Amino acid sequence: MSWCSTPVNHLISTFLSGQIFSPIVTREFRPPKPDPAGILHIAARWGLPDRGNGLIMVGDSLDDMTAGFRAGAATVLLVNRVNAHLASHEHTDLCIRRLDDLIEVLDEGFEGEIGQSEMQPDTEAQAKAVLGQ
Repeated sequence: MSWCSTPVNHLISTFLSGQIFSPIVTREFRPPKPDPAGILHIAARWGLPDRGNGLIMVGDSLDDMTAGFRAGAATVLLVNRVNAHLASHEHTDLCIRRLDDLIEVLDEGFEGEIGQSEMQPDTEAQAKAVLGQ
């Protein structure tokens, strides 16, 4: 596994044994986020013709949202009380509280909204809703 760190190896061997994840991009990948290189590397390895446009970047930091935005991916903020201010950032498409909340989003279909119309997603309201504020 190239670019694979010990925590990622532990996650896969302990909880996802038998599953194939390739490529795996971790913090050791260069250049690091917020550069979109890691996301674009995945898109290239998967043979996606439109770079990151068919991907979703899920993260909890500004670097995650910016890397996804720069790659052309839809961005999903895993929101918490510490990073809730990122909900209204221009690079955030959607907010969720838990990773399993993403299942329903994906089942219903999701495309990034940033730059797609005059109306921007109300991610600040999404963050308040998932945080119960």
